[in-house]
Amino acid sequence: TTPSSSSSFVTRKVDTDASEGNNKRPPPRAIVLVLGFGGAKPQHVAKYAKLYNDLGCSTVSGTGSNYDIFIDHKGLDAFAKDAVRQVAKLLREKNKHCDDEN
Repeated sequence: TTPSSSSSFVTRKVDTDASEGNNKRPPPRAIVLVLGFGGAKPQHVAKYAKLYNDLGCSTVSGTGSNYDIFIDHKGLDAFAKDAVRQVAKLLREKNKHCDDEN
């Protein structure tokens, strides 16, 4: 899996070209959104994202600040919209990949 950043989120896609022997890995089983809050450190959130990657899922992970989550709801709205944008981007890529195969 290769992490890529966009604002405060990290996207990890399942590498379908990684081969063990001659077999390609199947496409991702799911897209999992892993969110940290309450002062969660990014490396701890990344640990859980990696668990899902190891199960064959692509992930979008990020950590919201306490201020955004508990005080400034505009910040929380922006955080949520960014998360949805990242998941939508992965879905578009997945659909394009499926269209290319057919």
